[in-house]
Order: sequence, then C-alpha cells, then structure tokens
Amino acid sequence: MLIELPENARALSINIENYVLSGDVDSLDSARRVAHTLKGDANTVGIKGIANLTHSLEDIFIELAKQPGIPSRAFADLLIQASDCVSSMADHVLGRGDAPTDALSVMQEVLNIANSLSDGTPISELEFADSVADFAGGENIAFPASQPARTEESALQT
Repeated sequence: MLIELPENARALSINIENYVLSGDVDSLDSARRVAHTLKGDANTVGIKGIANLTHSLEDIFIELAKQPGIPSRAFADLLIQASDCVSSMADHVLGRGDAPTDALSVMQEVLNIANSLSDGTPISELEFADSVADFAGGENIAFPASQPARTEESALQT
C-alpha cells in the first residue's frame, strides 16, 4: 500500500482535475476506482484519515455518475481540495511533509456533500461552505494522517 500510495494519490488528483474541467465520465469512473483502491488499502494498514476521506469521495463519485456534466465551481473546488488533502496525507504518512492543516474541515465538507447526495439532493441544489475552514470554526485543525481525527459525528473514524 505504501509503495503505491503516491501514485494512487497522483492518479486521483489527475482524474479529478480532468473530470472537473471536462465532465468526462471516464475520468470520473477512474477517480472512483482509485478512491476505492485507496480506501481499501488505507483501511488495511489502519490509515483512517485517508480511508474515510476516500470513502466519502467514492460515494460522491457514484452519485455524480448518475447526473453527468461539469460540476459547479464550488463543487470542483471541493473535489480538488479533497484530492490535495489526500495527497498531503499520503506525503505525511510517507514522512515527506507535514499533516494537512485542513484535513478535518475538508473531511466534514466532503461528508456533508456525500450525505446530501445520498439523501437525494440534486447536484444543482447542493450548498457549499464559503471555505472549508468554516467547518473548523474559522481555524484549520491539523492531525497526523496515520491517526484518526474526530468530528462531532466521529466522521473520520467510521
């Protein structure tokens, strides 16, 4: 898992960027498959932060496939921020950088959107935070990616 982690994180980012720019369903499907792989691998080795974030991303990708098109700017920004967060978590796990300071707020926003979509909210009616830092009370919260962080709902531990 650790050997493949950087390449899978990079593949997730590339596929998300291709999807948000073009609405390409093949890129969306590739992003879903990479998120699924990252989720499984991270669960296997106990990296709950990556596992839970990629789980929620996978859920979002499944719902997006049902409503094809180019996502709104706010949605695109969230997806790119989430893939950046996964990449930062991967770098931290591998000892290549600090833990992402926005991981908790990114996870909360991704989880909120995943839950809204699974509850049947159409993409056009989704509401996004002005900034993911809004979910951290205006401050960014750091945590080691190899240890689970906690939200009020313990979103990063399920």
